[in-house]
Amino acid sequence: MYKKIKLCALLIVALLASACQKDLILGGTENIVQGEAQTFTLKQEGETKAVNMATLGDEWQVETGSYGAWLSAKKVGQTLELTATANDGAEERRAEVVINTPTGKKTFDITQFGTDLSSLLRVAMARQSSTMKRIRALN
Repeated sequence: MYKKIKLCALLIVALLASACQKDLILGGTENIVQGEAQTFTLKQEGETKAVNMATLGDEWQVETGSYGAWLSAKKVGQTLELTATANDGAEERRAEVVINTPTGKKTFDITQFGTDLSSLLRVAMARQSSTMKRIRALN
C-alpha cells in the first residue's frame, strides 16, 4: 500500500513539474504558431501574459465580449496582452478569446487555476496529454 501511495505522489509531482515548464517564457512573450490550437494557463493569484502575434501581421483585432469578465484581452502593437484578475474561487475558470484576422478567426483557450488543488492536477494532466500528442505527431 505504501508503494502505491509513493508511486501516486511521484506521478503527481512529475505531472506538476511538466505543467510548469510551459510557463517558462524566453524574452517575455510567447509566440503563436499558425495552425496550432493555442492554450494558455494563468496563475490563480492573477497574471498578465504577452503573446507575440507578429506572424499574423497587423490586421488582427480582439473580438470584444468573447471572454469572461475576469479576463481582459487587448492588442498592444503586435502583442496580445491577456490579464486575469485573482481567482478566489475553488474551481478553475475558462474562457475563449477570439482574434479576427483577414483569413478568419483564431481561438485561444484560457484557463486560470482555482484554489482547489484538483483543478491544478487536471490542467497538468491535460498539458501532458497535449504534449504527448505533439510528440507522436512528430514521429
